Amino acid sequence: MKAATALLAVLSAAVSASPVATRQTTTEFDVSSLYASCTPHSSLCYYSLNVTFPPSTTAVECSGTALGYQTLPELKPTACKDPSVSFAYTLTEGGADLTIDWEYQDGFNLTGKHFIPSSEIEWTNTEIPTGQVQAYSGPRDFAITDLTATASV
Repeated sequence: MKAATALLAVLSAAVSASPVATRQTTTEFDVSSLYASCTPHSSLCYYSLNVTFPPSTTAVECSGTALGYQTLPELKPTACKDPSVSFAYTLTEGGADLTIDWEYQDGFNLTGKHFIPSSEIEWTNTEIPTGQVQAYSGPRDFAITDLTATASV
């Protein structure tokens, strides 16, 4: 609890010492067009999404590839078109975590995680029996509201 209080004090002091940008007031990350799928008869898997930081309405495009034969592999933190934003896909017990990290100000980050249950990671049905691959089948648009603020002091 003391660490959380100290972190809030550091963040409050840093933000009050500098001009407050509108983008810093976000309480959620709005994700849209989430896509994750492997390519049949290939070792490449593709990930893409758009993320918006309300109240801004401008989406940041994110995409990445990882090597994985038929099954969606982990994707290490990958920079988006806006280099202050990165995303990662991490396998967890019962599914995967989609993590988005936004450095909204030098040394200050907001991070949000969205759990993807294994029921939303399905095998595709193709006409070629050996062509089945994993793909994300859950909601393409959602909000991440559980954000964590960190500061490198």
